[in-house]
Amino acid sequence: MKRWHFYLGGFLVGGLTILAIFAPFIAPYDPLLDFRGFENHAPSLSRLGGHIFFLGTDALGRDLLSRLIYGARYCLLMGCFSVLLAASIGVPLGLYAGYHPRFDAIISKASDILMSFPAILIAIMIVAVLGPGLVNAIIAVGLTSIPIFIRLTRAQVKAEAKRDYVKAAEALGVRNTRILFRHIFPNITSPLLVVVSLSLGTAILESASLSFLNLGATPPLPEWGSMIRSGMESFLSTNPWISIFSGFCIFLNVLGFNLLGDALRDRWDPMLRIRDG
Repeated sequence: MKRWHFYLGGFLVGGLTILAIFAPFIAPYDPLLDFRGFENHAPSLSRLGGHIFFLGTDALGRDLLSRLIYGARYCLLMGCFSVLLAASIGVPLGLYAGYHPRFDAIISKASDILMSFPAILIAIMIVAVLGPGLVNAIIAVGLTSIPIFIRLTRAQVKAEAKRDYVKAAEALGVRNTRILFRHIFPNITSPLLVVVSLSLGTAILESASLSFLNLGATPPLPEWGSMIRSGMESFLSTNPWISIFSGFCIFLNVLGFNLLGDALRDRWDPMLRIRDG
């Protein structure tokens, strides 16, 4: 396992989690509080009017640092709940598809059809039907990630179903449902955790994309994607720092989840351990 992947990824993900949990104690100001007379204020370490705006302010005079810190909450919320939705639907479907041949063709074909389209395009179509909003964006991103969990779970179940402990359970007359959830499922959790970590990064990026298109979390919520959108209107004129800092936060957190997932894959994949010696 590449230790620096694990430590750096864990540091970035841990930092996001700490910001999300303790945002009211870390943020210097209320993210919705506007400071009149300080609109589009540049990043500065100087105290002006009793206030310090380390990362500047937006067009309404709201402190950008505070909005970025509170934005970690929405970032983690949208990522975790969308992946939880995808896993809660995709894993059971993959279990049954991998162990019951009569369901395999239907579920596999449906997941293949969904994966043939770009995920962000399907998410946009779903939000267009449900309407823009934070909850609907979570549903849209979660539904687009279901095929990933179906295919991985199905492949792992098919491999485990050939093992002796499964054959022994079948010979003893153990019910199929018990074999799936009591015997097979605990042995495929490691690759599923890797996909969960990698999917979190993708979900955060897709959620931010929907918010950037004004289809996800909408202002005045301090969500990083919508903040990039609001900063783009004056990117080349007055306050480019809004989009730059917001985009950098998204980059760091997607990088953190990807590095963590990569490290977990190296740790649990026996073929990679053999290859690396």
